[in-house]
Amino acid sequence: MTLLDDLMNRFSGQISQPSNKKYPAQQNYSKSQNSNFVVQHRPGYTKITEERAMEIPAVSSTVNLITSAIAKLPINLYKTDGEGDAELIRKDDRLFLLNQEPNDAQTASTLKKRLVTDYLFYGGSYLYVRKKARSNAVKDLYRLPVDKVSVIRYEEQGFITKYKIVLDGQPDNTIKTIDVATILKDTEDGFKPRGILNEGYKVLSSALDGIDFSSSILKNGSLPLAVLKSETQLSPEVIDRIRADWENLYSGVNKAGKTVLLEEGLEYESISLKPNELELTEFKKANISDIARLFNIPESMINANANKYNSNEENNIYFLQYTLEPILINIEKALNKTMLLESEKKSGYYFKFDTSQILIITEKEKAEIAKTLNETSSVTQNEVRKVLGLPKLENNYMFLSQGKVFYNTETGRAFNPNMGVEFDPENPVDTLKDDGSGNSPNRVENQVEEEKNIDKKGVEEDDEGTT
Repeated sequence: MTLLDDLMNRFSGQISQPSNKKYPAQQNYSKSQNSNFVVQHRPGYTKITEERAMEIPAVSSTVNLITSAIAKLPINLYKTDGEGDAELIRKDDRLFLLNQEPNDAQTASTLKKRLVTDYLFYGGSYLYVRKKARSNAVKDLYRLPVDKVSVIRYEEQGFITKYKIVLDGQPDNTIKTIDVATILKDTEDGFKPRGILNEGYKVLSSALDGIDFSSSILKNGSLPLAVLKSETQLSPEVIDRIRADWENLYSGVNKAGKTVLLEEGLEYESISLKPNELELTEFKKANISDIARLFNIPESMINANANKYNSNEENNIYFLQYTLEPILINIEKALNKTMLLESEKKSGYYFKFDTSQILIITEKEKAEIAKTLNETSSVTQNEVRKVLGLPKLENNYMFLSQGKVFYNTETGRAFNPNMGVEFDPENPVDTLKDDGSGNSPNRVENQVEEEKNIDKKGVEEDDEGTT
């Protein structure tokens, strides 16, 4: 085998073998031995932690997109009345905790961002709803770190009847389950979740190996990559000396492009190992696509070259419906279960995210929505101005349209239901003037004139009586 063949086999081997380290198939790993957020080891693949996964640019970008989008969404409280209409509850202490300051150390956006991060990587997250002493009123909210949480389950006749939450594996450090909002993604028993670190270990491991391989080429590769040939057989000592001198003079990014000086009898042959020829470019594209599918996010949101939609609005609709809504629904259900009293649940109270900010992106789109609302004549001007982010008008009003006019084919007359006017379409003005029914468009002006005449006549009669 020639040196060139050996070199190419070595490079291709690095691409196809993600890792040589083996792990027992049944061995489990988690940040806490008792934690339910378990990351399993798989044979032939590297253990993936959250920190390592975030070193992958596509993963980091995706996680930040999802968590930041949810973190900025306000949570509203509604109450359903007897007719099924939702009434927005504006004053409630729980809304301040969910949207402003959940505790003394955090803001609501940072808390929601971290909860969603746990949800994505580990398949679930825990929110401690601490209540005031001897009261059902909520005092503050805290995120329970996944590495400190363990769930003790109690089974009866093959199914789980109850469970309790323990922190740091200490039985004395137990939190009531009714005070913890458990937000789970994928779970078989309702307690043990499965996140991206479990479901996507192959994709994440391959992506990390590709990054490490590319880095090793830039760090250790001789640029330009080449083969040195000799017509005579060289002794091992000479080969070792030439290799050492070569690496010392030409290896590494900082020494790229230096002039190569050869000893007598040596020939230099360049080897083309461009990223495209090593299939690194295609490898990265495939990994980005796999990561997008893993997080169920439109690939165009992390790769501009993959945009298959005509507008940002279509992208955002997909992002909202298929990426965010499953997460939002799970969070809403967990909040409803933990933060609402039983009497409130029966009365129709529920928490819900306001997702309108996701669909409105540009000023042009805002203007188009406002125009559409105006044309429907179904909202007031202040409601339209709210969409545009403008202050309310003191005199709120609504545009109305006269709509359709009904035409009677038998009588040949038309009727405008909005004005309450019946007229002859061929001669509408004269019809209304001579109608005498008071349905003229000028009937208000006529009525005012008549009232003036009556008042004037009354004054004249009073003057005559006085005289």
